Amino acid sequence: MSEFTFDGVRPDIRKILDDSFRIGNPKYDDTEFGRFIKPVHFKRDMTDNLIVFRKLIDAVMVKEEFKFERSKSDGWLAPRIHNALRLTRREAACKEFWIGLIFQNLDYVWWRFEVTSNSPIGLDRIVGSDSRMAFAQIWWAAEQLQYDSDYSLASMSANSSDLGMYYQSLDNFHSKPIAISLCKWSFRIKQTQDLNKSLARKLNFCINCFVRDDIAASTGPDIKALRDWIQKKPDLKRLLLDELPQGRSDSPIPKVDLDRMIKFIEYIATDGNDA
Repeated sequence: MSEFTFDGVRPDIRKILDDSFRIGNPKYDDTEFGRFIKPVHFKRDMTDNLIVFRKLIDAVMVKEEFKFERSKSDGWLAPRIHNALRLTRREAACKEFWIGLIFQNLDYVWWRFEVTSNSPIGLDRIVGSDSRMAFAQIWWAAEQLQYDSDYSLASMSANSSDLGMYYQSLDNFHSKPIAISLCKWSFRIKQTQDLNKSLARKLNFCINCFVRDDIAASTGPDIKALRDWIQKKPDLKRLLLDELPQGRSDSPIPKVDLDRMIKFIEYIATDGNDA
């Protein structure tokens, strides 16, 4: 199988991202930028995936429903770019890939975060953590929250600023049962900023890998299903439809385990002692 090389960008490019960059008018030249390129290698051809990815970017930026609420576009885009890129978790853990993707699609970044001279972008959206970077944040939301091939929860959660602000940065969010249960529970109640902040703090303090696996074990992916899904090319026509695409088949999480995890989260949020 031929190797595909993508122009990733190193995180230390931060040193040349000055105030002019933050307002959408970068001043560096190609030579200066080129010093930070770090090739990212894939064991399969990603050309079609990246073409579909860009067409989704073009599509979301002209949708009338997001003209005045651009943050809401995350709910539309998250499941679709997840379906288009078809990355393994190991591939998605490569920070250089996500930063490179940002620099190849800066027009979207300026649009999504409404960057102007009076509203500069935070550099965490460019070179921050996975829970903050423009594309990485919504891809990981879709990765963690697709459930039984269904992207509905991922789409709803990506629309919520609480996901990235309070929950997605938690180490515990990497447990799929916790991520799914946390978001399912949060949509059942009237949330407040204080409640979300308190729950994130308590959850981080109260639960560890032994406790969470006893409540609901985080199963690994179905390797064959993952391999088949990755090798299949994304369907652009299907992704541009209003209804959500179908995700990949994963090892199922028993409903009884999710219900138990939701009850545990509810207890921490409402009855547990303050951390």
